[in-house]
Amino acid sequence: LDLYRQPYCGCIYSEQERYDKKLRKEMRRATEKASRSNTTTSTTSQ
Repeated sequence: LDLYRQPYCGCIYSEQERYDKKLRKEMRRATEKASRSNTTTSTTSQ
């Protein structure tokens, strides 16, 4: 017997939380990428 576990209950609040986490993760990656490119730029311009 295979069981499927849904990662959220399906209500509007858990759905919003799911998308908020995804957006936060994407924003964090973009910020880290930008800070890495700024660090590289500042070290090469010296």
